[in-house]
Amino acid sequence: RMGHIELAAPVSHIWYFKGIPSRMGLLLDMSPRALEEVIYFASYVVVDPGPTGLEKKTLLSEAEFRDYYDKYPGQFVAKMGAEGIKDLLEEIDLDEELKLLRDELESATGQRLTRA
Repeated sequence: RMGHIELAAPVSHIWYFKGIPSRMGLLLDMSPRALEEVIYFASYVVVDPGPTGLEKKTLLSEAEFRDYYDKYPGQFVAKMGAEGIKDLLEEIDLDEELKLLRDELESATGQRLTRA
């Protein structure tokens, strides 16, 4: 018998962010260590930088987050936990990524072709 439960917040299975290769890390272009910091609530990840000058996927400590929040209240989004990672993953256009990778593979030569 199989069942499921509804959780109050998103969660991430360790295989997807810590496995080799890190599937989440490859999709988001983030290191497994950075993913781990966000997922285990040690750092915030910037989801929408707004006018802050920060880049998307920048990690912020609690103190840095508070400083930016005080300077730019309600003007940027940074999250902790799997919720932040989920938001970043939802922004990926998989069809566009597939097209880009196929184009790159078709134009790759020599050593670049071997890596692809």
